[in-house]
Amino acid sequence: MKTAIIIVDHGSRRLESNKMLEDVAALFAQRFAAAYPIVEPAHMELAEPSIATAYAAAVKRGATQV
Repeated sequence: MKTAIIIVDHGSRRLESNKMLEDVAALFAQRFAAAYPIVEPAHMELAEPSIATAYAAAVKRGATQV
């Protein structure tokens, strides 16, 4: 079983704020790679990737549990 995690924030109109989530997700992925081989960032609104987009990306990468 390949487990994925989606890290979600609210989303912002400010590009810098949305980029911060990408950075957090990358650091999380690096730190917890053994437990969560797939990590995707998502925003609830105002920016992409949405939760649905992140979910689809995780499945495309082989996730069997999200």
